[in-house]
Order: sequence, then C-alpha cells, then structure tokens
Amino acid sequence: MREWIQRIVNRFWKGDGGAKNALNIAIPLIMATSSFTIMQFVDRKFLLIYDQNAFAAAVPAGMASFCLISFFFGTATYINTFVAQYVGAKKNHMVGKAIWQAIYFCLMGWMIMLPFWFLAPTIFKMASHAPAVCDLEIKYFRILTIGSGFVLLNVTLSSFFSGRGKTYTVMWIRIISLVLNVPLDYAMIFGKFGFPQMGIIGAAWATVIATGFTTVMFSLMVFSAKNNKIFSTISGWRFDKIIFKRLVNFGFPNGIQFFINIFAFSFFLIMVGRLGSNALAASNAVWSLHLLAYLPMIGFSITVSTIVGQEIGRQRIHIAKIAIWNILVMILLFMGTISSCFVLIPKTALWTLFKGAPSSNIADIQNLSIIIMRYMALFLMFDAVNLVFNSVIKAAGDTKFVMWSSLWISLGVLIIPSYFFSTISPSQVTTMWAFATAYVISTTITFVLRYRSGKWEKMNVIGTS
Repeated sequence: MREWIQRIVNRFWKGDGGAKNALNIAIPLIMATSSFTIMQFVDRKFLLIYDQNAFAAAVPAGMASFCLISFFFGTATYINTFVAQYVGAKKNHMVGKAIWQAIYFCLMGWMIMLPFWFLAPTIFKMASHAPAVCDLEIKYFRILTIGSGFVLLNVTLSSFFSGRGKTYTVMWIRIISLVLNVPLDYAMIFGKFGFPQMGIIGAAWATVIATGFTTVMFSLMVFSAKNNKIFSTISGWRFDKIIFKRLVNFGFPNGIQFFINIFAFSFFLIMVGRLGSNALAASNAVWSLHLLAYLPMIGFSITVSTIVGQEIGRQRIHIAKIAIWNILVMILLFMGTISSCFVLIPKTALWTLFKGAPSSNIADIQNLSIIIMRYMALFLMFDAVNLVFNSVIKAAGDTKFVMWSSLWISLGVLIIPSYFFSTISPSQVTTMWAFATAYVISTTITFVLRYRSGKWEKMNVIGTS
C-alpha cells in the first residue's frame, strides 16, 4: 500500500510532466497575473470609494476597451506557442524572428485602435446607460485606448520568457509595475502627493503610465546582448514573410476566438446595465471578485501552452498528457477553494470590496451580489476545466475549431439570450447570469470532447514533422 501511494505521488509530483515542473513555471505566472488582478481590484476599490458612478462606468468601459484590442491581443499571445515549440525543437535562433513578427503585428493593431477615440461617444450612447455614467465611460475608454499599444507589446515581449519557461522575469516585472501603479492610482484619483484630483480620468492615466513602464522594462531585458547572441532578438528584426504568415494562420483564429469571448461578456455586462444601476453595480462587483479568482488561472493556462508546446516540439505527446492532467488536478483544487468561499462566506468576500464605500444603496447591491455569486461559483469550476483543455488544443494549433465553436456557442447561449431577457424581462438579472453560467459549461464540454478526439496530437505550428 505504501509503495503504491509512493508511486502515485512520484507520478504526480516528480519526473517529466510532473506537478513540480509545472509549478516552477506556473507560480511566477500566477504571481504575475495576480499582480495585474490586484491592480484592477485596487483601481475598482478606489473608484467605488470616490464615486459610485465612476465605479459603475469603469468595468463596462474597461471591458469595451479590451474588447476592441482583444483580437490583436489574442493573436499576439499566440507567439508564446511559437516560442515554446521553437525551443522544444532546439531552434533558438528562430525565437527572435518570431517575436519581431508579433511586434510588427502589435504596432499595426495600435494604429487601428487609436481612431476609436473619436467613436467612443457613439459606442457608449448605444448602451443606454445613465448620462452621468455614460460620460465617465467615454473619458475612461479614450485614455485606455491611447495606452492600448503598451498592452499588446507587453504580451508579446513577456512571451519571450514564458514560452521558454523562464517565468520569474515576467513575475518581477509585473510586481514592479504593481508597486508603481497602486500609489499612482491613489494619488491621481483622490488628488494626493501633489497631483490634482482626477477621479476616473486619473485611474485611467495611472494604468497607462504603469503599462508603458512595463513595456520599457521588458524591452531592456528581451533586447539584451546576451539574448541577441542566443535567440537573435535584435538581429532577427527583419520582416519574415513565412513566420508572419504562420502567425496569421494560427494566431488569427486565436485572436478572433479571444475577441468573441471578450465581446460576449462585454455585451452581457452592457445588457445587464439596462436592468438598472443596482443590477450593473452588483454584476460589476461580482465580476471584479471573479477576476481575483480567474486571472491567476491564466498563469496555469500559459503553463499548459508552454509545456504542451515544448513537448510537441520535442515530439513527446505522452509527456504532455501527463502534465495536462496534473495541472488540471491543481487548478481544480485552487478553484474549488475559491468557489466554496463564494458560496459559504459571500459577505466576507464582498466586504473586501464594499468596505468604506458610500452607504447609499450598498445594502441592496450587496444582497443582489450574494445571489449572483452562487452562479459565479459554478461558473468558475467549469471555467477552470475549460481553460486547461482550451489551452491544450490551441497550443497544438487547433485554433480554427476553437474559433468556430466559440462563435456559435457565444451567440446561441450568451449574446442572444442576454439581449432577449434584458428587453422583455428587466427584473431578471439572475436569469441572465444563469445563461452566462450555461455558456461556460457548454464551451467546457465542447473542448473536453475535442481533446479526447486526439486530433491535437498530430498538429504543430512551426512546420516540422
């Protein structure tokens, strides 16, 4: 019995594909994504204390901004798979060339984003939110649009490290960015340390400044003489039609799928806003808590992509499968703990957000938030599984399937029902959250079945046999 238990522990923890190796990659990424989560949470917390309208405006405007860059963001993130497979195939000299193709793509995306400054009033007036909220949404969105290029460049430059499994660099740069952003956020929202009081405008500029600083730090690390010698990070600057075409071929579907998901939930929250300010504030509160739980899972997602990509490059699918199931066990343990807190102690979780907020309507918003959190607990458990198997099949290059399945499921289960119920049944915010939960359950089942079909095992993105 003891030997049997020891074999199970060794299989789970040690060796190729073991949890120990996965955690060495995942923990710094979890810390990095958690730092971004904390940044967003503190931003929302400060805005809720400052003004309830500013808080209500920040989430839809922030999601709308990210929705518009999500196609470029999703395409750029796919460079992580290229880096992982090139490293696994021992083609280090190709890494720098791949990074540069993604940089060119990001700069193009930035140029496309900037004109949306002028379209902001049209976008948010269509949502039919309260005029005071709409005005703040426009201001917040416009400033985030200016800094959108930094977001795109950061995900590309960080992939140079995460795709190779060198994730501690990503962690420390993100933490330094957090240390800069939080006091800057406080100072620019409330007018402290010599800054004028700017409210939601200050929150937006603090985010842009911290994001730009992150880009500078990543650039200094990526384009060092040492990295150029090994990975051609400077000498590989020329446009490479073959690699760029591969990035487009595999990355575009990933970008479209990413856009579909972000658009679906942005549309969902905008439709929730039609149900009234309390429904919108409660949904925003739960969504902010959801980000505290969800964004660390992104660390596991990148870990899955990195390990699967490297093992595909090494042609060791059996090791990739071991790692996949070990990571799934860890992520379910993590998310099960969070979901239990959402069900068993929802007031404690909400206290971290509502403490210090103005008393007007807070009790009603909190009671409605507690109901929504029950749906969110189930949502998170399925999303954990969804994230793992979604990452596996995308890391292999099966991005077109992910794109088309995400499109039809989001339309049929989330977007159309959200519009329908916000129009005919304005009091049923819980019904809308039930459809949001059904959406993530449907996508999870779809990607698990695709994984089990085994088609991903015969694919790669760098063109090697």
